[in-house]
Amino acid sequence: MKFSLKNTYLSSLKWILALFLSLFIGLFFSPLQAQIDFTKSNLNFNGFGSAPITTSLTFGPDGRLYVLEYPGTIYALTIERNTSDDYVVIAKEAITGVKIIPNHDDDGTSCSGPSGSCNSRESTGLAVSGTAKNPILYVTSSDFRVGSGSNGGFGDVNLDTNSGVITQLTWNGSTWDIVDLVRGLPRSEENHATNGLEFTTINGNDYLIVAQGGHANGGAPSANFSYLCEYALSGAILSVNLTALEKMPVLNDNGRNYVYNLPTLDDPTRANVNGIIDPNNSSYNGVDINDPWGGNDGLNQAIVVPGGPVQIFSPGYRNPYDLVVTESGAVYTTDNGANGGWGGLPVNEGNATVTNAYDANESGSDSTSAADDGEFMNNTDHLQLITTNKDKYNFGSFYGGHPNPIRANPTGAGLYTAPANLETVGAVFRTQKYDPNGSTPGSTTNANIALPGNWPPVQTANSVEGDWRGPGIPNPDGPDDDPITTWGTNTNGIDEYTASNFSGAMKGNLLAGSSRGILRRVELKADGTLKNFTPEFLGGIGGNALGVTCNGDSEIFPGTIWAGTLNGKIVVFEPMEGEALTFPFRINSGGPEVSHEGNLFHADDYFFNGQSYTNSSVKIPELYQTERFDSKNNLDYKIPVPNGNYEVVLHFAEIYWGATGGVAGGIGNRVFDVNIEDVLVLDDYDIVADVGSETPVAKSFLVTVSDGELNLNFSALASTGGVNSPKVSAIEILTDSNESPVAIASASPMNGIGPLNVDFTGANSTDDIEVISYIWDFKDGSTSSLANPKHTFTTSGIYEVELTVQDSEKLTNSTTLTITVVDNQNQDTVRGIYASPDNGTAPLEVSFTVLNEVDDVAATSYLWDFGDGSKSSSIMEPSHVFSEKGIYEVSLTIIDAQGLSHSQTTTVTVIDEKTEEESIVGILMKNPVKEMAQVRIVANGTDIVKVIKIYLHDSSGRIVGIYNAKDIVSNGLYQIPIASLSTGQIYYLSFEIDKGKRLVFSMLVDN
Repeated sequence: MKFSLKNTYLSSLKWILALFLSLFIGLFFSPLQAQIDFTKSNLNFNGFGSAPITTSLTFGPDGRLYVLEYPGTIYALTIERNTSDDYVVIAKEAITGVKIIPNHDDDGTSCSGPSGSCNSRESTGLAVSGTAKNPILYVTSSDFRVGSGSNGGFGDVNLDTNSGVITQLTWNGSTWDIVDLVRGLPRSEENHATNGLEFTTINGNDYLIVAQGGHANGGAPSANFSYLCEYALSGAILSVNLTALEKMPVLNDNGRNYVYNLPTLDDPTRANVNGIIDPNNSSYNGVDINDPWGGNDGLNQAIVVPGGPVQIFSPGYRNPYDLVVTESGAVYTTDNGANGGWGGLPVNEGNATVTNAYDANESGSDSTSAADDGEFMNNTDHLQLITTNKDKYNFGSFYGGHPNPIRANPTGAGLYTAPANLETVGAVFRTQKYDPNGSTPGSTTNANIALPGNWPPVQTANSVEGDWRGPGIPNPDGPDDDPITTWGTNTNGIDEYTASNFSGAMKGNLLAGSSRGILRRVELKADGTLKNFTPEFLGGIGGNALGVTCNGDSEIFPGTIWAGTLNGKIVVFEPMEGEALTFPFRINSGGPEVSHEGNLFHADDYFFNGQSYTNSSVKIPELYQTERFDSKNNLDYKIPVPNGNYEVVLHFAEIYWGATGGVAGGIGNRVFDVNIEDVLVLDDYDIVADVGSETPVAKSFLVTVSDGELNLNFSALASTGGVNSPKVSAIEILTDSNESPVAIASASPMNGIGPLNVDFTGANSTDDIEVISYIWDFKDGSTSSLANPKHTFTTSGIYEVELTVQDSEKLTNSTTLTITVVDNQNQDTVRGIYASPDNGTAPLEVSFTVLNEVDDVAATSYLWDFGDGSKSSSIMEPSHVFSEKGIYEVSLTIIDAQGLSHSQTTTVTVIDEKTEEESIVGILMKNPVKEMAQVRIVANGTDIVKVIKIYLHDSSGRIVGIYNAKDIVSNGLYQIPIASLSTGQIYYLSFEIDKGKRLVFSMLVDN
C-alpha cells in the first residue's frame, strides 16, 4: 500500500478525500508546492526469523540497521533494497552483550525472580557513533521485572531500583568489545527506566544525553507505583560525559568490564564493605556491600556528585521515553503525562518545603481528589523543547514540570519506604539521619526508621522542582508549563528528518511514533517553536512505534523513515517524489517523448520492471511503434498521483506477432490480464483476437486512487491463463473538470472552561486550483476571514462553528466543528477500567470493563485504543483479540455531555505460545462473578503451577480473605467463595506463585 499527502494545488473530489482522511492522513504543504509521498512496506526478513520486539532502532555508520529488542538482544541487519516497497534482510547478527547483564534484587543480592526475568534486561535506548570500520553502540537497560500497576497491580516485586546501566559496544574488526560505562541508574517499580539516548558533542566534549524515567505519577509516592519516591537521578534528562569517562580505568566485576559505579547512599539496613557505619568515623566511606546494586526503596539510591560524569541536564519529567538532538543543536524530548488515578501531588507541592511524605488521599490524583488549589493529573503526553543551543545551555536550568522533592528540598524532603509487596504495612516516613551512637544532633540510632547517614543524595536545592506544572493547563503556583505541543497518549520514539527530499519541505521536522501505529509530524519555526502539528502523518504501522529513525542525505537509503514496534514489526517509508504531475498526463511506453494527435506523450517513466521494444517497420502511428513488455510475464507501473477519480486510457498494438518486421504468429501468441488499483479490468486479453496485428486500439477505464499512487499491472502468468509477455504501448491519465474546494477545519482546544481561547486552522482546505477565501462563523455573533484565526468564547454553550471556503471559480464548500464551552462547575468524567485477563498467550481475547463513574453530567461517548494498530472501538465495554505477542497500552477516552474528557490506561501483556520464559498466565473464568470465583493458572500450557497462597482484597487494598491453595483447588481450577461479598463492588484476587511471581485479577461481584 502507498500513502500520499496531497498538495493544496492538486485536485481531489470531496467524497474520495473524505474517505482518504478517514483512513489515514491530513494534507500537507510546502512553499515550493512539493507533494509529500511515501511508499510503505514491511521489512522482509527473508528467512532470518521475524522482526524483534523493538524498542529502538537506528542505522550505524557501517550501513547496518541496529535494532534493540525489549529483552536486551541487539540485532545488526544488513539490508538490500530491491524496489521502493521491497527492502530485504540479507544478513543478521545477534549481539547479546546487554541481555546477559546480571540482575539483582532491591537489596543488591542476586535476582530471585523467575529465570526468564532474571536472564533478560528491559532495554529501551540505542544510539550509535564511531566509523564504518569501528561502529560504537550505546544501549540502556535495567531490571526486566515489572511490578506496580492499576490498583497496586503486582505490587513491589523486589526488582532492583538501581538497575539502570549504560553499555558501550565497540566493533574492533573481529568482535564486540563490551564495557558498562555507568551502573546504578534509577529504575521505577513500574516500567519507567533508563530510556532513549543520543550521542552528541558539546563544547568539544563527547556526551550521551539520556532520558531517565521517573518513579512516581505526580512526584509523590502512590499505590500504583508501589509507594516509591523519586530518586536523586530519576525523572530527568541526564548528561553523561564520555570524555571524562574515557580518562577513567576499565575495571572488572566477576568477568564483566565496567567504568563507573554511581556512588550511593549508605543504606542503614545494609552492611558496609569496610565494616564502618558511623558517619563521624574518619575511615567512613559509606560503601555498602553489593553497591551500586539494590536501591532498596531509595535507601541506597545513587548520589549526584558535583562535577561528576553524570549530571542533571534537565529536571522534571515523569517518563521521558526518547529525545532528539537536532542538527541545529536543539534538544527536544517526549514525555508521558501523569495518568489520572495513579497518584497525586507531593505534600507541600508548589513551594520549597515539598516532602516525600505519603498522602493517603493521594490528593491531585484525578479530578475527584483535586488539590486545594484545583490541580490534578491531566494525563497529557507532550513534546518539550529543552534548549535551542546545546553549546550555550546551562545544564540543569530548564525544568520540565514533574516534581522531585529530593532535588527541590534535599535536607527536608525525607524518604518514604514501604517494604510490603502491597499496601503500607511496615511503611516509614524517614526524616532523621542514622548515627549508631546518636552523637549527631537530630539523628536516630534506629536503622529501621532512619535516613542514610550520608543523606542527602543532592547537595544543592532546586526549589522549582517542588512545583507540578501540568502540560497545557494553568499553574496556580507559578509559571505554566510550555510544551511545544501536546498529543495523544503513548507518543514515545522521536527523530529528526534531515534529508532534503521534497525540496527540503520536511528538513528539520520531528517525527514521533505512537502506540496507535502512526507517526506524528512536528514542523518547527526558526526559533524552535511550533509551526504546524500533524497528529497523523504516516500510518498503517500496525503496532506501538517505539523505535523511529530517519536517514539523512549522506546515509544509506537517504530520505527513508523506519519504524519498529513493540509487537514485532519494522516498517519502511520511502519518499516518492519528482515534479508534481500535470493532467492530462501521458506516457509513451517503451519510447521517447512523442506528439500524437496534438497531445504530448512523455518519455517512458514510472515503470518498475520490463523491457522496451521498437518496430519502426509497422505502418501505424509512431506512438504505437514502441512498447514496454516483460519477458518474466509481470509488468508494473506505479505513478504518483493525488487521490481522486481518473479516466485511464491504455493503448495497445501488436507489433511483434504477425506484424511487419516482426515474426509469424497471431491469435493465442500473447494473452494477458490487466489490473488497475488491484481491480481486474482486462481478463485474458488477446490484442490480435480483438483487432488483429498492426492495428492500434485504446481501452478506457474509470478508476479511483485513494493511496497516492496509480498502480497498473500487466500479467501473463501461466497460473492465470497468460501466454508470453504482457505489453502496453501508451498510457493516458485524464482527470475530471474543476471540482469544488474541500473545507478542512481543525481547532485546539475543542472544549474547556470559559472564557475559552481557541486556535482555528482552515489552511489545510484544498482545491484543484486554489482556495481564495475563508469565512468562519463562530456562531456567537462573530466571524473571521482569516485562514487560521483565533477566537475567544466568553459564554458557556455548544457552538457549531462553520468554515466556508471558495475557489477562484466561485465554487464553495463548508464544514463544521463543535466547540463546547462550560463554566467552572462541571467536572470531567472519571472512570476506572480493567482487563480480564490482562495477560496470556497469543491469540488472547480480552474483555474490558468500565467502572466507578464519577461525573456530574452523563458520559456520552467512549473511545478505546487497543494499542496494537487495530481499529478503535466506541463500545462501552468491548472485547478484543490481541493476535501477536507484545505489551499493549490500552487506553479509554470518555467524553461527557458537556464535552469534557478523561483518559485512562491499562496494560495487556501477550506472549508467544511457544515462549517458555514468563509463561505463567491466569484466567478468571467469569467476570462479573457470582457466589464463586473460578480461576485457572497455567504454565507452559499445563496446570502444574505451584500456588502458595491466595489473597482477597477489597477496592481499598484491605485483605478480606486468605486461602491456602491446596484447600480450594480441584483439577487445576481454584474456586474462591465470594457469596458474602457486596454486590456491585470491585475486589481483587492475588495469587502468590512459587519463585516470587504474583498474578492479580480484578473482579466485579454480582451476587
